[in-house]
Amino acid sequence: MTTAIALLALTLTVQEAAVDPADRPQEATIDADRPHVGTGPHVVAPGEVQFELGVQWQGLPDIRTFGSPALIRIGVADRVEVRVSSDGLLARYQPVADVYGLGNAQLGAKIRLFGDREEPWFSVLPMVGFGLASREKGLGAGATDATVTWLVGREVHRRVHLEANYGIGAIGDGIGHFAQHLVTGAAVHQTTLRLQTYVEAAWWSLQERSGTAVGFIDYGVIATVRPRFLLDAGAFSGITSAAPNWGVFSGVSFAIGKSGLDQQLRGGTRAYRQRPVVNAQYH
Repeated sequence: MTTAIALLALTLTVQEAAVDPADRPQEATIDADRPHVGTGPHVVAPGEVQFELGVQWQGLPDIRTFGSPALIRIGVADRVEVRVSSDGLLARYQPVADVYGLGNAQLGAKIRLFGDREEPWFSVLPMVGFGLASREKGLGAGATDATVTWLVGREVHRRVHLEANYGIGAIGDGIGHFAQHLVTGAAVHQTTLRLQTYVEAAWWSLQERSGTAVGFIDYGVIATVRPRFLLDAGAFSGITSAAPNWGVFSGVSFAIGKSGLDQQLRGGTRAYRQRPVVNAQYH
């Protein structure tokens, strides 16, 4: 799947390389929170439902894992969206025995605090995580988490967008809860009319009570097949000893609802403002 998306991205690049996005008519293009680790400040419009689905693989020296994260974003007010997500079906391939099961689920809301709908620059994301993944199989901690993340983003050039997150959470395990800090930073480049490229750094203070910091760099592309249908693909490289050595991922984002059509008929939202990097989905 990643190869197919890469070929699509290359085709779009060849077709659009000489075109400046500012020279084309505007269309209402959705803004996806995947495949980033960090989350952008944009909020889904009232009446819209946006789906963001993916697959990801990652590896350590003797363990490989698979996940299929899914996110549903529902616009319920001008400044608020409700979010339901899951880590999906999980697999863990290890020397002793392979294990399979369901991942954790999350419920939250993104609230736009500052900036207009087309170009918000500060939002907040409180979220509760439910420990549905099996602790016995090593797929999760089997405990409830609570996190809050502050989201900032800003266009610094007509082709370049910067964004960052800071989050703090109470992460559950078999003993109780421990504090976790999250910091992300990303640069997104509108490479052609239909293609975005990005690079991001993500760091967690720890993901296990007795663990150490987890950090990696991820990078990828998002192809706009239609204004309301996006494809993405990318990879990441671990930069701390506790992080997976490598990972690859790809996915699709699409929206349904009448708001997008209404905006197009009115000459609506700013063109090509979608950002490419996993909400609370962590590679």
